[in-house]
Amino acid sequence: MRIAIFGAPGSGKSHLAARLGSVLSLPVTHLDDLFWLSAWRECETGRFRDQVADVVSADAWVVDGNYSRVRDLVLGRATWTVAIDLPFWVNVWRVTARSVGRRFGWEHVTPLPRQVQADGEPLLEALRAFPPVIWRYRRGKLDAMLDEIHAAGIPEERRAVIRRQDDIQCLVRALSDATTTGLDRAGQSWTDDPASET
Repeated sequence: MRIAIFGAPGSGKSHLAARLGSVLSLPVTHLDDLFWLSAWRECETGRFRDQVADVVSADAWVVDGNYSRVRDLVLGRATWTVAIDLPFWVNVWRVTARSVGRRFGWEHVTPLPRQVQADGEPLLEALRAFPPVIWRYRRGKLDAMLDEIHAAGIPEERRAVIRRQDDIQCLVRALSDATTTGLDRAGQSWTDDPASET
């Protein structure tokens, strides 16, 4: 099983990736850990693509991140995709709490990417920069991403869109079932559970 997770900043990509990795016993890669170098330098595109290609060449994994420059590599190998589409205010609240929590050492917040943990996160810059990114994601980037997922040929029943917290538990249950009953449950969708109905 190879699961690709996409979502706006603050949507919970990293938490979901870690949870699925734990439940399904799959290795987890956060693309931020590969892209960001010390002092917040961006990884050169060729090197970034090489590293991601190496990760997704494995037989099983969970990968989270929205980077368009490697999305073709990730989707070319993914067997399941998860797009998180929570309300704008939820993402803004979470990314604000995350940035503040990192500054003050709160527990249970997503840590900074590996290679910039010693540099810290400029709090005011993060609070200023993230809301417009979240807005653009919900105003068009998500739809474009869903079109790319569809074009990649991933079956509809293996393309999950998370629009509320309850959907996450349903998804985890469906993926856990898929690992024990086989991945090719014809016509069986992750949303077939009545608990996921809106």
